[in-house]
Amino acid sequence: MRTLSFIRSAAVTSAASLVSMLLGAVTAKIIAVMAGPSGIAVFSQLRQAGQFVTLFATLNGQNSLVRGIAAREGKSRHDYAFTIGAVFLLGVALVGCAFLLLAPQAGELLFPDGAPALRQTVYLVAPLALLGALASYYQGVLNGLRLIQALALSQVGAAVAAALVAYPCIEANHPAGYVVIVATGFATSVLLSARALRREGWRVGGLLPPGALGTGWDNSAMREHLPFAAVTLVTGLSGAAMVIAIRTLYIHEGGLELGGIFDAVWTISMMYVMLLLSSFGAHYLPTLSGAKTPEDIQHSVSSVFRVAALFGTPLVCTAIVFKPWLVRLLYSQDFASAVELLRWTMLGDYLKISGWVFGMLLIARAERRLFALSELAWQITVLGAVALFLHHSHETAGMAYLAANAAYLLFAWQHARHDHGVRIDAQSFQIWLAGLAMVSLLSLLAWQDRTAPSPGALAVYAVLLPAFFFLATTREQRAWLVASLRKLATPGPEARGGGD
Repeated sequence: MRTLSFIRSAAVTSAASLVSMLLGAVTAKIIAVMAGPSGIAVFSQLRQAGQFVTLFATLNGQNSLVRGIAAREGKSRHDYAFTIGAVFLLGVALVGCAFLLLAPQAGELLFPDGAPALRQTVYLVAPLALLGALASYYQGVLNGLRLIQALALSQVGAAVAAALVAYPCIEANHPAGYVVIVATGFATSVLLSARALRREGWRVGGLLPPGALGTGWDNSAMREHLPFAAVTLVTGLSGAAMVIAIRTLYIHEGGLELGGIFDAVWTISMMYVMLLLSSFGAHYLPTLSGAKTPEDIQHSVSSVFRVAALFGTPLVCTAIVFKPWLVRLLYSQDFASAVELLRWTMLGDYLKISGWVFGMLLIARAERRLFALSELAWQITVLGAVALFLHHSHETAGMAYLAANAAYLLFAWQHARHDHGVRIDAQSFQIWLAGLAMVSLLSLLAWQDRTAPSPGALAVYAVLLPAFFFLATTREQRAWLVASLRKLATPGPEARGGGD
C-alpha cells in the first residue's frame, strides 16, 4: 500500500462520508422535529426492511463484487462485473415478487400495532429494494475500479437528494413519504454512478467496454462469486434482521417512541464510526484483496491499525464528551434518554474500529466459513442479550454491543496473528492502549452527563487530546503528515483511481 495514495483516498472518502453524514443528520432532524421518536421508528423500520430485501436479492454481494473487480484486469474485469450485475438483476426480480406476496405478513411483523395505511406502505419496499440493489451494484463497481472521487460524489449526491425531499415528504403526512425519501437517495446515486462509468468507457447495462468481444458472461466469475456471496448473504441478512428484531423488541417494550430512541442510538453509533471505516475501507479492501505476499498483508494491516488508532481515538473521545449535544443537534430534546444507551455503545465503538481492521482479512482473503461464524456469533450475542434482559434495563442493547465488540476484537486479532502472521509493533500497540485509556477515562467522567458536557470532562478532553497526538507521533511523522496534507491540495491520478 502506498501510504500517500491511501491518505489521499481516505481524505476524499472521509470528506464524502462527513458530508453525507451531515446531510443524513439533516434528514433525521427534519423527521425528528416534525414526527418525533415515532416517526424515526417508522422511517427506520421501512428503510431497514428495504435493506433486508436488497441484501437478499443481491446475495449481499457488494464486497464480493469489489474484491473480484480489484483482483482482475482487462476483459476479465469487465466480464466479472457484467456477470455479477446479471445476478443482481435476476435476484431483485425473484425476491421482489416474493416480497409482494408476503407484504401483509411483513406489515404485521414490522408494525404490530400500526394503522392500516402504515402496514400497506410495506408494499413499497419491493421497488425500494430494486433501487437499492442498483445503487449497491454501481457503487461496488466504482469501488472495485478505485474511482474514489466518483464514488464519493454518488454518496454525497444521494444524501443531498434525500435531504431535499425530506420536508415535503413528511409534510404530506403519509407513511409512503418515508419510502420516497430513501428511494430518492438511491435513484440519485444510480444516476451519478452510471454517468461516471460511462465516462470510463463502460456501457451501463451491459457494462462492457465499446468493441469488447463476447457476451461478457463468465462462468468462472459465478463459481467464485456465489460461494462467497452465500456467506455474506447469511451474515448480511442476519445482521439486518437483528437490528429489525431489536427495534421491534424495544417497540413492544415501550411503543414506537422507545423504538425511535433505540434507533437514534444505533444510527449515531453507526454514523460516526462508519465515517472513519468507510474512509479507510474504500482503499483498504481492494488493496488487501490484491495483496500477493505475506509482507504486503502485514504492511496493509499494520499501517491501517495504526492510522485507525490515531484517528479513531479523538473521534470516539469527541463523541463521548459531546454526546448530550450530539443527540439534541441530530434529533431533539425528546431523545434525551438516548444518552443512557450511548454511553455503552461509544465504549464499544472504539473496540469495533480496531476489530474491523483485523476482521477485513476474512473478507479480503475469502475465508468464508470463519467470516460467517464470527458475524453470526456477534449478532446472536447482541440479540440474545436484548431478548433476555431488556425488561430489566433499556440499556441492555448498549451493554451487549460493548461485550460483543470486545470478544470480536480478541478473535479477529488472534486470527490475523496465527493465520496470517500479522504482527503489531510495540509503538502502535502502545498508541492503541493509550487511546483505550483515554476513551475509558472520558467515558467515566461524562457518564452522568445528560443535557450538557460536564466541566471536568471538557477540561480533561482539552488537555489529553493534544497530548495524545504529540506523544503518539514523532517530529518526523508530524512533518511528513503536514507535507502529505499539502500534497493533497493537488491530487494526482492516484487519488482518482482508474479502471484498467
